[in-house]
Amino acid sequence: MQVQSLPYINIALYAIADSLLAMQLIKPKVLFKTLGLLLFAIAILLHGYVLYQAIDVNHVQNLSVSNVISMIVWEAAIILWFAVLRLPVANLFLIIAPCAMLSLLLMIIFPGKALIDVQLEQKLFLHIMFSIMTFSVFSLAFVQAFVLSIQHQLLKKKQIFTVRKIFPSVEMMEYLLFILIHLGFIMLTMILVSSFIFDDFAILPNSIKQKVFISIAAWLIFGIIIALRKFRGWQGLKSACWSMVAYLLLLMAYFSHKLFT
Repeated sequence: MQVQSLPYINIALYAIADSLLAMQLIKPKVLFKTLGLLLFAIAILLHGYVLYQAIDVNHVQNLSVSNVISMIVWEAAIILWFAVLRLPVANLFLIIAPCAMLSLLLMIIFPGKALIDVQLEQKLFLHIMFSIMTFSVFSLAFVQAFVLSIQHQLLKKKQIFTVRKIFPSVEMMEYLLFILIHLGFIMLTMILVSSFIFDDFAILPNSIKQKVFISIAAWLIFGIIIALRKFRGWQGLKSACWSMVAYLLLLMAYFSHKLFT
């Protein structure tokens, strides 16, 4: 099998798995869900191999924008797959799968080249990998917040039957959202603290300083959301909307300079 054909096979697997879960919504059957999740597992494993082939180039790492975006979506898909084993959130794959397919298309159309020698730049490489993991958690939180906002809008319009058919309970959706926000907040805190401890912030380029300041702004918003949840009982649409705002700030921070280009 040609290695070049693997991304296309991967896209097809994601599409078939997504179709099975969509069919399960229309005509609920355990078989559709089981086969869908099994195909998702295979697609995620193949996605990992495709990323390995694209990133590992002659003992250096190609961290182009398209590869990084695909890695973020891939890790978010992994987190979601394991979450599905404990929580009724399989329908989130209906959003994650198209994102994964799009990320694979970006890798095909815009392969890019941003080579990093791990042996020479170990600290930078580890920082980038941990940042990607953190962004994956927040990406899944963004999807969760987006779906939760839709759920609230449908409830406002008295579409109770539709909500019950498509979504888990609001309480379950909020529970998962705040798990992801807490986890991402801890990871982002570690990144920001390490940036000040291990780097001389004063001599960093202005583009990197801008990235740090935007990340701090997002960190503050996530921290406020957590605090308001704990002390004021914040929940629902407000939390979802502000979570999306904080995520978009992080998106600006991660891709506002040419580190990966």
